[in-house]
Amino acid sequence: IGWVDKMANNKQMVFLGQISYGLYIYHLITPWLTKVIFFIGSKLKYNLIDMIIASYNNASLLPKFSIDLIVLILVSTLSWHYVEKPINRYKHLFK
Repeated sequence: IGWVDKMANNKQMVFLGQISYGLYIYHLITPWLTKVIFFIGSKLKYNLIDMIIASYNNASLLPKFSIDLIVLILVSTLSWHYVEKPINRYKHLFK
C-alpha cells in the first residue's frame, strides 16, 4: 500500500483534487475555448502565434488533447482561486 499512499499524497494529485470540480465543470467547453483563444490570437497577426495556431489546427489528436488539458487545468485553477475558494470561506454559515 506504500505506492498508493505516495500517489494519494503527491502534491500534483492533491492539487488536481482541489480543482477537480472545475475539471468536471469545464472539461466539455475546453476544446471550444481553446479554438476561440486561437481564433482571437490569429487576429493579432504575430508570427509566433500564427505558427502555434497553424500547428494546433494541423496537429493530430495527442497535441490537441495536451493543449486542451493545459487550458482545462488553467481555467480550473483560476476558477478555484477566484470563485470556489472565496465561496468556501462562507461555507460555515450554511451549516
